[in-house]
Amino acid sequence: MGYVSVGAMTLLSTIFAVSCVGKARNLKEFAGALRSFASERTSMLLAAMVTALEGLTLLAFAISLAGVRWAAVLGFLLAGSLLLAFTLVMRRIQGAHCHCFGKHGTRYSARHVVRNVLLTSAAMAGLVEHHGAAGPEPDGIIVAMAFGLLIGLFVVMMDDLVEVLRPAGSR
Repeated sequence: MGYVSVGAMTLLSTIFAVSCVGKARNLKEFAGALRSFASERTSMLLAAMVTALEGLTLLAFAISLAGVRWAAVLGFLLAGSLLLAFTLVMRRIQGAHCHCFGKHGTRYSARHVVRNVLLTSAAMAGLVEHHGAAGPEPDGIIVAMAFGLLIGLFVVMMDDLVEVLRPAGSR
């Protein structure tokens, strides 16, 4: 595993940790957001499944830290697949709101699509580099993890930052 894999794994773990916890804490609200295209029962099941898959992604990344190489592959594939599915589904729902991190979301927009495409690219880059890279140096691992964490926190706070920076008249 190389620096790109470590950074991508940290980035995606940060995002999915916040997302999974946020959705689990507000599962009924998340399920309510899915009712525009699913029944009440189906939306609750779907919300629970999405939350569980995000948790499984985190578990796969955690297991990979113990040296289990296939777990990192599973984590990157799950992360990329979930992000791609989120993008495709949300683009089809008229007036959908992004409940990405559990709280009442903002209206799904082009920035969410760009964000998900970039995160999917990070997952694929981590997957590709994971197979070919030699063992990185410890100092480089720390830098890659710090970079992944910093970007992850920025992504998590993106909607809040856009709201704060938006001109007062357009709120």
